Amino acid sequence: RKCDKFIRKDNWDIPYNDILSSPVQVADYASCCAKCQATPGCNAFAYAPSTKLCWPKTSTGDNGYGYSHSDRIIGYMQNIRDKTFWKIPVIDRQRQGTL
Repeated sequence: RKCDKFIRKDNWDIPYNDILSSPVQVADYASCCAKCQATPGCNAFAYAPSTKLCWPKTSTGDNGYGYSHSDRIIGYMQNIRDKTFWKIPVIDRQRQGTL
């Protein structure tokens, strides 16, 4: 499966809303995206390149809250409603087409 329905954001993390009780080991970002797509209710995910851990998530969280994290790459569905509230630089939001 392709990840074309997900928007990628490097060096960002989204807390909470994990679907699984613990993260899963995957090979890379694309594998984490595939895990999310295969997990019912998954609309976002976080991937840690250094440990190859993947956290499938139900959503981006309260009002899309997220934070900078040097060892995380996130993906979230293009149609996720609360992404416009993310506390990310305006330039990123413009690039993602949310402004």
